[in-house]
Amino acid sequence: MKVQEVDIGNAIRELREAKDVTQEEVANALGVTVNFISQVENGRRKLSSTKMETLAGFFEIPLSFIYVLADDGRKKGVGLLQNLVYKSLAIKPSERPKLRQKAATTK
Repeated sequence: MKVQEVDIGNAIRELREAKDVTQEEVANALGVTVNFISQVENGRRKLSSTKMETLAGFFEIPLSFIYVLADDGRKKGVGLLQNLVYKSLAIKPSERPKLRQKAATTK
């Protein structure tokens, strides 16, 4: 079975923007540079599993939420899961990142 990669960077950016958190705050929480976080968000670098766990702890969410937000909708039902994640994070539809809304309109 082939493991499918997901774009974690966009999910991190969306979550960070929805929670009104700066790249600097995320970088400090993970013990990395702002440049590194920027590269992760742009898909040029990856976070280790340890850093992913730290990130989830920083945002006070289950790690699985980040992966649900990262899925680009290839799987049936992902939109519903994403809506549940946003709802559980108390993020109103009008406050959701423009990036996700833009991606949905281009499909």
